[in-house]
Amino acid sequence: MVRRIFLALILMRVLNVRVADRPLDIVRHVLRTFVLHVSIVKPLDETRKLQLTSDMTELEFSLGAFVSEGKGKRGGGGLDAAGAEYRALRALRPLLFLETARLADCSAATTGLPPLVVLHHILVRAPIPLPHMLHGWQAPEYVRWVEEHSEEEALTLVDGGLTHWEKTNEVEGAGDDPAAEYLSLARSVLVSARKT
Repeated sequence: MVRRIFLALILMRVLNVRVADRPLDIVRHVLRTFVLHVSIVKPLDETRKLQLTSDMTELEFSLGAFVSEGKGKRGGGGLDAAGAEYRALRALRPLLFLETARLADCSAATTGLPPLVVLHHILVRAPIPLPHMLHGWQAPEYVRWVEEHSEEEALTLVDGGLTHWEKTNEVEGAGDDPAAEYLSLARSVLVSARKT
């Protein structure tokens, strides 16, 4: 995926698409899209975590080179100038290896990450389906939907998936819900996100 993004950026330059006018906008979009895609990778075993970490490093290097090319004309602060999107990428690495119980912790463990990314990551670890799976969407369709809708609409979609799981589990009469810990974590992230 990283190689495709990098090649797309090179192609845009070769074709003289007005990259020089908005390099940081492009970088922010790439980072935001990448973080959303990474947050819904399921199943997420140790091998995938390591591969994603490698992809993040490669993306960071590639986008850093892309941004630094434009520095000569306008100056700039490297990838740090991409702001929240870059901080989210940096915060995503440790999230992959964080203990489940600490996922709802809104302190240092998840600082810099949008609540939706934290929610996705909780669901990735749980037997609960991600919103796009529940609705029969492919991952790119879901990411596009998230980008086209408000944060509150995306949180509501996740909340609906949690409610669906609870009702389905209740109807099936299962005694111990294997997702109880994850439901609790997800609900606390939702409450916290809606307070701000």
